[in-house]
Amino acid sequence: MTLKKKNETIKSKLKKFYQPYISVTTNDLGGLHSAIRFTLLCGRVMGLLPVAGLRNIKSHKVRFTLRSLYTPYYITSVLGQVLLFITTYMWIIQQGITLSNATNAVFYASSLVSSINLLNIGRNWPVLLRKVEEIESNLPPLSRKVAFLCNITTVVTLLAALVEHILSILHGFAIANSCDPDHVYENYFRQYMPWIFDYTPYALWKGILIEIINIQSTFIWSYNDLIIMTISIYLTGHFTTHNELLEKAVYQAHFSCEDFRTQHLKIVRLVKLINEQIGIYIVTSFGSNLYWICTQLFFSLNKTENGHLVPCKVAEVDVPNHQLVLWIDWITQILFFRLTYCNEHTIYFLYSFLFLAMKTMLVLLLAARVHSTSTEPLIILYNMPGNIFNIEVERFITQIKNIKVALSGLDFFYVTKTMILTLLGTIVTYELVLLQFNGQGN
Repeated sequence: MTLKKKNETIKSKLKKFYQPYISVTTNDLGGLHSAIRFTLLCGRVMGLLPVAGLRNIKSHKVRFTLRSLYTPYYITSVLGQVLLFITTYMWIIQQGITLSNATNAVFYASSLVSSINLLNIGRNWPVLLRKVEEIESNLPPLSRKVAFLCNITTVVTLLAALVEHILSILHGFAIANSCDPDHVYENYFRQYMPWIFDYTPYALWKGILIEIINIQSTFIWSYNDLIIMTISIYLTGHFTTHNELLEKAVYQAHFSCEDFRTQHLKIVRLVKLINEQIGIYIVTSFGSNLYWICTQLFFSLNKTENGHLVPCKVAEVDVPNHQLVLWIDWITQILFFRLTYCNEHTIYFLYSFLFLAMKTMLVLLLAARVHSTSTEPLIILYNMPGNIFNIEVERFITQIKNIKVALSGLDFFYVTKTMILTLLGTIVTYELVLLQFNGQGN
């Protein structure tokens, strides 16, 4: 069956069932591929997703392949993540485990795990698309606004992440310039990447190469949450469309509760099918966000460095007592360091923490909406007039109450609004524990 005939068949099926409630057009036939195609394409551009055919509007050309010109780029990217993972852990073993040292090791470890997860998602993505489209063929069409919202979320999130990384680089260069204005690049790379240049001779090309790999790791850090955000928007769109149709149909003479109950079950099946692929991704994303929020708060409350860069100690310069010129030069260095470093550090740290907190809350709220919108039909069904309340309505109510519909992290937890409150309580508890242990260590 050609794609055109397939769309016409879907359109005719939808019109037969939903014609009393909506006007269906071929342009409304949005699905999973159109919703998150742009998000996946961004991952491919960054060398992290070996899935071809994403530039095509239709999904029939999407395929997972390692036999293309893209493969060397992808393999190089993965090897880069492996390299940083190994070197940071070798460095932390030799230097000793501290919270500041551990932040970099955890960062690159989570990047490597996410890269492996992306490989698994890419390998199963074409098959998942076929299964999802089979279910979508019997569901009401999604509005194109869903794909637009996913694309806007992708652009805004990645731009905010780019700004965060640029501020991190400026912060590092401000410190490097304060240490030695004649060797800014060398100081930056040596301080920012000691696990490389403590064991190998410094070279500018090495620093640039490692910085490119580091940009990919930073991209993955935000990309984890972005995948969950866009999929949550897509799934919420299906429930929202279903609920709107139910609200319009419930007072009409030809209303059939059994049909809407069946449609609700199909969307539930859609949620579970997709969640089977991204469950490990949810665990990785939420665990990483929890760790980074706790460490950022700890460094802030404890008034210490943020764990990424250690500035040189300009104040330890030996100053002769009899040379006024050197005294003035020394004071100038200290003032320059304090003003530039403190300003860069404050701006970077505040933006970084706000970006992390807002990104975490956004992914939690969007994922929790899948659960909340799945239970909204209860309000509509409870408000039905008594003369049309029947056994099918009771079955629908029982179905919604007894089937847990939510994104989950490998069934260890379900992402709901209640879970968000629990997570906030966990963050407060961990902060108190960290501060207590740090006080005992001092």
